[in-house]
Amino acid sequence: MGIGAMRHKITLQKQTRVADGGGGFAVTWSDVDDIFASIEAPSGRERFFGDKIEQNVSHVVTIRFRNDISQKYRIKYARTRGMETTTTYLAINAILNKDYRERYLELLCTEGAGT
Repeated sequence: MGIGAMRHKITLQKQTRVADGGGGFAVTWSDVDDIFASIEAPSGRERFFGDKIEQNVSHVVTIRFRNDISQKYRIKYARTRGMETTTTYLAINAILNKDYRERYLELLCTEGAGT
């Protein structure tokens, strides 16, 4: 991957459960780390095939390899254009160790708040 390809600053968020006081739990998201990534929108309707149920992929996010990420994380991507800031949340559907070299991870994501 060339220099400058990872030009998007994203925030990794982890799902946490907090007691709601009524005997149940509420789901909240806490920031884990701010990192740089490459974000691509695949052309058409690409689908991920594998040992999982077929899912739509709206974004492919490439980050440097890390051991702590899981599908219970989501990506927060905030971008500013002029005076307007737009925030997008990407739910992580699959994590691929690109070329099995432990240098980069490809995160296959769908746009949405995550679960």
